[in-house]
Amino acid sequence: MARQLRAEQTRATIITAAADLFDRHGYESTSLSDIVEHAQVTKGALYFHFAAKEDLAHAIMELQSRALREVAGDLDGQGYSSLETLMRITFSMARLSVEGPIPRAGLRLTTGGVEVRPPLQHPFTEFRDVASRKLLGAVKESDLHTDIDVDAVAHSVVSFYVGTRVVSRSLEPVGRQPRRLAEMWYVLIRGLVPVTRRARYRFFRDLGEDARDLLLLALADGAGVTGESPLATWRRSPVIRDLLTGWREEQTATAAPPLVRGEDVMERFGIGPGPEVGRLLELVDEERAVGTVSTRDEALELVRAQLAG
Repeated sequence: MARQLRAEQTRATIITAAADLFDRHGYESTSLSDIVEHAQVTKGALYFHFAAKEDLAHAIMELQSRALREVAGDLDGQGYSSLETLMRITFSMARLSVEGPIPRAGLRLTTGGVEVRPPLQHPFTEFRDVASRKLLGAVKESDLHTDIDVDAVAHSVVSFYVGTRVVSRSLEPVGRQPRRLAEMWYVLIRGLVPVTRRARYRFFRDLGEDARDLLLLALADGAGVTGESPLATWRRSPVIRDLLTGWREEQTATAAPPLVRGEDVMERFGIGPGPEVGRLLELVDEERAVGTVSTRDEALELVRAQLAG
């Protein structure tokens, strides 16, 4: 048992040393002798675990893929939305790159043309598959525009992520990578994420009958400033399109009979007339509009939770 533990420790030491050298000097410029010296092991110990330098590179890429699967698996059970989960995956992988050489070496090996041997899936393909699943979930959760090409966006996310890390590695300390990823997501979010249902609801609730006229005026003003047709302006104005979608939702919500009335709340929970009743009814209307409640029982449970909290 102790001998097996020492063997595992030696193997891990060799992999870490190789990863450090691959990251700093590149795969081609690193020899097995360099790795032996850096790991402070004998050549016999190295060859006991790895027959060739290619085997070491493959082991590093396997660990990189395992880290991605573990990060994604850990985040899946924590209640985050699909889009937030994808963002957290990228930040978690960047943090691992800051903390140790194996993810950094894995990226350099993958971008350096080192062959990925079956059955190991190419790391970029694996990451793209993870991104596709999360993006598809985000579309279903109404966190992304419904007309996006999920496969194309997943490919772009992976390309943006890899490119950001490669450029950052070449130009600045690795510790700045999380900041660069935040900048990456800021750019992506502006093009991918629609105005949320809650924001649309509040926009029309607060502006009332003036909301639609304001949006049409903004559309006409944009067309006048650019010289484009109103239709062309409409096509490149996702915020206006999203908000006008909210106008249709608002009309539907307003026409529906209320789930609960003021007297229902006062009778069920023993509270008198006043602003608090109005606040609770407004809360029910908003949650109904965004889809979190749809029945009378759910509405009353929401009120109960608000009063208890």
